Amino acid sequence: MAARPPLPTRLRAALVLALGLAAPLPGCGEPARPDGPLAVVQRGLDWRLDPLAASFERYELTWDGTGSRAPWRGVGGTTVEPSARGWTLTGAARLKLVSPPTVALDSQLQHLLQVEARVPDGVVLALSWRGPGQGFDPDRIHPAGPGQAGPGGSRTWAIPLAALVGRDMQSSGAEAGLEQLRLEFLRPGERAGLTAELLALRLRCRFASGSDAGPGGTPGTSTPHAPAGVHRLARHGVQLQGTALVAGGGARAALTPGPDDRLRLWLAATGPLRATLSDSSGRLPPLTLELAPDDDWRGVTLDLAPLLGEPSELLLRTEPLDPTAEPPPALLLGAALRLAPGPRGAPHVILYLEDTLRADHLSSYGYSEPTDPTLARLAAEGVRFEHVLAASNWTRPSVTSIHSGLPALRHGVVSRDVRLGAAAVTLAEAFADAGWLTASFVTNVHGGEAAGLHQGFDLATTPAAYGATMLTSTLTSEVLAEPLDALLEQHADERLFVLVHSLDPHAPYAPPGSDLYPLQVRGARRPALRAAPADEAERGDEVRVGPQRGQLERDALRYDAEILHNDQRLGRLVDTLDRLGIAQRTLLSFVSDHGESFDEHGYLSHKSTLYQEELAVPWVLRWPGRLPAGVAVPGLTSHIDLAPTLAGLAGVPVPPSWEGRDLSATLTGDAPMRDAIALSHFVNGSGDVQQLAVVRGTLKLVAEVQGDGPGDAQGDAQSDAHGDAQGDAQGDAQGDAQGDAQGDAQGDAQGDAQGDAQGDAQG
Repeated sequence: MAARPPLPTRLRAALVLALGLAAPLPGCGEPARPDGPLAVVQRGLDWRLDPLAASFERYELTWDGTGSRAPWRGVGGTTVEPSARGWTLTGAARLKLVSPPTVALDSQLQHLLQVEARVPDGVVLALSWRGPGQGFDPDRIHPAGPGQAGPGGSRTWAIPLAALVGRDMQSSGAEAGLEQLRLEFLRPGERAGLTAELLALRLRCRFASGSDAGPGGTPGTSTPHAPAGVHRLARHGVQLQGTALVAGGGARAALTPGPDDRLRLWLAATGPLRATLSDSSGRLPPLTLELAPDDDWRGVTLDLAPLLGEPSELLLRTEPLDPTAEPPPALLLGAALRLAPGPRGAPHVILYLEDTLRADHLSSYGYSEPTDPTLARLAAEGVRFEHVLAASNWTRPSVTSIHSGLPALRHGVVSRDVRLGAAAVTLAEAFADAGWLTASFVTNVHGGEAAGLHQGFDLATTPAAYGATMLTSTLTSEVLAEPLDALLEQHADERLFVLVHSLDPHAPYAPPGSDLYPLQVRGARRPALRAAPADEAERGDEVRVGPQRGQLERDALRYDAEILHNDQRLGRLVDTLDRLGIAQRTLLSFVSDHGESFDEHGYLSHKSTLYQEELAVPWVLRWPGRLPAGVAVPGLTSHIDLAPTLAGLAGVPVPPSWEGRDLSATLTGDAPMRDAIALSHFVNGSGDVQQLAVVRGTLKLVAEVQGDGPGDAQGDAQSDAHGDAQGDAQGDAQGDAQGDAQGDAQGDAQGDAQGDAQGDAQG
C-alpha cells in the first residue's frame, strides 16, 4: 500500500472529496446554479436494503472458550484456564486480557464488544486499545463500569468501538486505526488478588437494519427490502451520518425532487468494490464508481433536473472486486442531502473558536502588543463585547456551553469522561434544522465527538483527520486554513454553518520564528507580567507555582507569538471571504473557550482557578451592512449567550432549552442592553472540590464546594451553588447574592472584580 501523502495535501484531498467539492463526475452533468442560495431541504434517504446487503452477521466474531477461534490471552500475571462455560481468570489486583492482534478490528464497521462474566462485588471493567505500531496508551482507556446484572449472577457489558476516543487533548480515538483490545477487571482502591469467570466475548457489527430491536441484533431479512439503520460513519477522521450495505447487495430509496434540486451523496468502502447509481425512470444517466479501502470519502453531486420534479427511485447496486473476499467489503453511504433554492438573505455563519485565548493579550482589548491585527480589523468593522465570561476555565465545559446555550451546571459536561446528552439541542442542530449545511473543523478532542459535540454536523472532523494519531503541535490553525478555503470556494451559493476550532495558542508555546521575532524585538516595550500577591505565591492545586520570572516572560512572549500566528490564519479567512465576494453575506463570530494564567495569582496554564485571567475571553461579531461598525458593547455577556445570538441574527428559531440571551436586537439597535448575571464553574481533577463564580456587573462572588467524592461535590454544587448562588443572584435577590457581593464585599467580591483588577474583572 502506498504511503499517505503528508499534510496538508492529504487533508485537503480528504475534506474536499468528503464535502463533494470536486468537479461533477462524468455522467452527472453540471448542476444548475439557481439565483437564490441553496438550502438543505432533506437530510437522508429512506434506503431499503435487500437481504444480501443487510447480512452483516458475517462480520461477527465470537469467542466461547471452545477453542474454535484464537483465544484472548492473559497478560500482566493473569492466568487463563478453561472452565465449564468459558475461562477462569486468576491474577493480581487487575485481571488483564488482550485480543488476538489484527483480528478484523475495523472501527469503520462500528463493532460492538459484548462481554459477559461472573465477577466479585465491586469489580468494574475498563477497555483500552492500540493502533498499528503503537503501545497501549494510558490516555486511551474507556471505563465501562460495573456493567449490568445478567443471568445466573453474571454481569454484562456492551461497548461500541466508536466510543473509544482519546481522553487527552493530543490522543485520537479508535477511528485513527485499531489493532488490538485489552480488557481489565479491577476493584478500585484494592490491591488483593482477583478471580473471575469470563463467560462470553463477542465482537458484533452494529450495522443492523432499522427493523432490529437494538445494536448488535441480527440484521432483519423478513422483507425483500428492509429499512437501513442510520449510524455515525468515520473515514480517516471525517465523520458523517449514514448507513452501510454489504457488497453484492443493493438498495433503493424514493425520490420526490423539485425542478432545481441537487442530491449530494458520500461513499467509501472497507474493501475494493464497485458501486452503480441509477434511477427507476431511466432519466438519470447511470454512474459507476470503483472504491478502494484506503480512499477518502467520495463526494457525488447529482443534478435532479432531468427528473422534471416527478417521483422516482434511486437505485444502488454494489459488487466486490474480489468475489472471494470473506467477509466481503462493505459500502459506507453517508447521509444524502437534497438541496433546493431557498429564500434570499440567509447568511453564511462561521464560528471561529480560538483555544486558550485570554482577552487582555489582544490589542483589540487594550493590550499594548500588536498580537491581533486581523481581529482588531474585525472589531473596527463590527461589534466587540467588552466583558465576556467563559463558562469554565477549560475547553470541554466551555465549548459545550457555547454549543448548547446552557451553563456548565445545567449540561453537566464538567469532566473529561462526560459527554453532552443526545437530548440537548446544539447550535449546529438548530442551523441544520433551518436548512444550513453544517461542517466542523475541530482539532481539540474536548471540542468534538469525545464531548458529544458532533451533534448536528453533516460533516464533522476529528483530530485524526489532520494527519497523525498524536498531534505533534498545537499550531493547528495552519492545517485548517486550506480545507476551509476549499469549502467556501465550492459552496459559496449554499447556506453554510461552519465551526473552526484551532488549538493555538495552547501550550506548548512553539510559534514560528517569523511570528516570534516581531514581538521579541520590542524588548523593554513589552508589558511587564504582574507578579502573584505574596499571600498567593505559594498556593497552587496540581500546578507549578513560583516560576523564575525569566522563564515566565519567555513563555508569555511565545504565547503572544502564537496568538499572532493564529491571527494571520484568521486574516487568510477574511481575505477569502473578500476574494469570493461573500463577505457581505457572512456572519463571522470570533470567540475563545477560556484564558491562560501566567502566575498572576500563583498559578500557571488553565483549569486552575476562577480568576479573570482564565475566564475573560474575547467575542467579536462582523456582518457588513447588517451589524454596526466599531461598536463596543459594555455589558456583561457569557458563553451561553452566543448560540441564541447567532441564531437570532440569522433568523433561526431559538430552541426553548437554551438559557442564554438572544442579543441580536441589542446589536441591531432595536433593544437596550440589559443587566445580567453570568456563571462560571470548575471541578478539580479528583472531582471532590468545585468552584462556582457568580458575576454581576463589576462584582464577583466565588463559592467553593467540597465533598467526599465526585458525587458529593457535584450534587452539592448543583443543589446549593446553582440553586443558591444563581437563585440568590437572579431570584428574590437583587437579594442575597448581590447583597453578599455588595455587603461584606466591597471587600472580597469587589476586591477581586474591581481592585487590583482592571486586571481581574475586566480581563
